[in-house]
Amino acid sequence: MKKILKYLFLLMSILSGILTIGAFQDSVISGIIMIIITLVFVFIFFIFKNNNTEIKKDIIKKQKTLKFQVAGTFLGGRQANISKFFFKKIENKEIISYEGLTNSEIKTRENIDIEIYEIPQDYEIKSNYSDGLIRFEKEPENEYDKNAIRVIIKGMGTVGYVPKNINISFGKILENKEIKDITANLSGGEYKLWNGKRLESDREDYSVTITISY
Repeated sequence: MKKILKYLFLLMSILSGILTIGAFQDSVISGIIMIIITLVFVFIFFIFKNNNTEIKKDIIKKQKTLKFQVAGTFLGGRQANISKFFFKKIENKEIISYEGLTNSEIKTRENIDIEIYEIPQDYEIKSNYSDGLIRFEKEPENEYDKNAIRVIIKGMGTVGYVPKNINISFGKILENKEIKDITANLSGGEYKLWNGKRLESDREDYSVTITISY
């Protein structure tokens, strides 16, 4: 609505300017009056514009982000669960493995000593928290840390924990229901490497990085 009013005032300002030209041809007084009206409309237009800019700046200032790497992704069969998730994605052709390259295509000069991963690195999963794609659960009965918070991704289960050094402050954000958006970025997994003589296959542990907006 404010946007419509803003452009309405701009249109009225332009029309007033056109009428001012005509008014000057009739009389100087009418022309002066029309100039004043035009200036008023222009003034109102810029007030609207500046107010909208200030509102946008306030929104940006108020929104905060927190980024951390999930701890313990290598424990308790979590790597296998992440691998199964991606296997299904590849099987359903939702992602292309090894960048769509065959072994012959990997074995080129351009790819020497470059790791070609099975999954896209920094694979992104976005959640608005209410959709349940990415969840956080407190574990007050955890024998190692009463402030422990599990990180759960749909289709993978528990992938690890919020790092111990931030779990108390993160717990407060969780309690206050301040989380607006969550992004999970996953990297690692199986890869192939051509060293110029031999094509090697290896793997590195999957890592999960979480970014929240609150």
